[in-house]
Amino acid sequence: MPSLAVGFCLVLTFYTALLASLIVTPWIRSCAHRFDFVDRPDGRRKTHGRAVAVGGGLAVLIAAVVAVIQTFYAASVIGQFWLSGHELHFVGLAGASLLIVLVGLVDDRVALGGWYKLTGQIAACAFLMFCGFVIERVALFSWTLELGILSIPFTLLWMLAAINAINLIDGIDGLASTVGVVLCLTLTVLTLMLGDTASAIVVLALAGALLGFLRYNFAPASIFLGDSGSMLIGLIIGAVAITSSLKSAATMTLAIPFAVCAIPLLDSAAAIVRRKLTGRSLFATDRGHFHHSLLVRGWSVRQTVLIIGAMCAVTCAGAVAGVYYQKPLIAILTVAGMVAFLVTTRTFGHIEFALVSDRVRSTTGVLSSRSDDRHKGEHQSYIQLQGSEAWDQLWTSITESAEDKGLCRIELTLHLPALQEALYATWRTGDRKRSTCDGWRIASPLTDDGETIGKIVVIGADAEGSAFAHIAQIADFLEPVEESIHQMVSEIAAKRQTASTESPEEGPDVRVENAGTQVESGEPAVQDVRDSQSIEGLGVRG
Repeated sequence: MPSLAVGFCLVLTFYTALLASLIVTPWIRSCAHRFDFVDRPDGRRKTHGRAVAVGGGLAVLIAAVVAVIQTFYAASVIGQFWLSGHELHFVGLAGASLLIVLVGLVDDRVALGGWYKLTGQIAACAFLMFCGFVIERVALFSWTLELGILSIPFTLLWMLAAINAINLIDGIDGLASTVGVVLCLTLTVLTLMLGDTASAIVVLALAGALLGFLRYNFAPASIFLGDSGSMLIGLIIGAVAITSSLKSAATMTLAIPFAVCAIPLLDSAAAIVRRKLTGRSLFATDRGHFHHSLLVRGWSVRQTVLIIGAMCAVTCAGAVAGVYYQKPLIAILTVAGMVAFLVTTRTFGHIEFALVSDRVRSTTGVLSSRSDDRHKGEHQSYIQLQGSEAWDQLWTSITESAEDKGLCRIELTLHLPALQEALYATWRTGDRKRSTCDGWRIASPLTDDGETIGKIVVIGADAEGSAFAHIAQIADFLEPVEESIHQMVSEIAAKRQTASTESPEEGPDVRVENAGTQVESGEPAVQDVRDSQSIEGLGVRG
């Protein structure tokens, strides 16, 4: 019976990939150490205990390919030819997967710039589209939109979003692998419901390979997926999500794939909003991701991985229910409920919501203003992006005399990932004559021990007399700022060090940086709280 043949091949696929991954991963790990293909801690952004092998994506790819080839061969032997009619798609997936893994390996080795990595991602996506992975129409409920010439850029944006959404969450041991298993198992169910056995075998092989890889990647990890692995997961999920959400040929039902990838996409979108509205580069790194927000609340790495995996499972269940009952609204409501829960409980997304609200109020001119006569009409906002230290006192000292000095705008950004502190604050004059801020501008980086930790921007209106003399006065006014910041950083670091020494098992800082005890080799524990230097979302990973 065909159903028995399908079941046999699915079981064969999963366990072959699992076994192959368990065998191949230690070999890849050994080779990585032999050729110095490792990720070393830097004491700032990468706080794991020792050098850890990278390139796990290659092990996952090998295991998945072995499983897929064996399964299709076994299927042909028993008279099942599911690959028939899908040959071009299979070639596209294979070629694009190989290309994205190669790009990831190069990036893991030499840390490619964001634009170079984006170029490699676009090349892989272009090969996929050349092989037929193109969204020609999108559907939501009963509404269908013909994309026409926009089909290529729309498909490209979707694929880049999927690739970088998974790339972005690969910040702690086992997270990307766990999320990948959940999403792949969901897509296996969806593709089987649609009768697409070939795609089901592909994503199930990836799920098995990732589960085997987790044996060595779950906290404390002895090998990392690296960009090669996280981008591979995103590529396969993005491509198969297209086929698993088809109402008819080349028509994508938007609700389903977005529900499947909701948590990674939410993290990616939040990072783009956070960086854009605080004036930072989209290629910059920070500690504002979903997993960081859970870690600083005291959850262990393993608990964080399981919590995020469970949340992905909830949104994926909504996607499956939407397909089963043919009601995409179920998927949409599931995602909306999850987002509302995260924001209202201030678990994640509330900072980005505050930034958007602040920008809207600033644009409409209704920012909160001081009520005292001396500062009447001044508008300012202060948003603590991370941490709980009293930076507001420093900010008050900066803005206290800004009006008197003829300034029209001040913007302060601080980013201290090692101390898990970050803030964004703005001040704007209430003097309508100077509110346009079309005069001179000073933008100065803030440093501490040679590391750039933020930026202060001061804008002033044209003043009577020499503008250079006025700017010199403002420079003297701002000169103590960096010294004050340096002093605060030193005090915070000393306080954290004292707390860590006195209570080594308490506090989120210790959990983040010193979790775990031993790895297989008996070497010191590894905790990966990395934040990669690549692109995420539609070009940025954090």
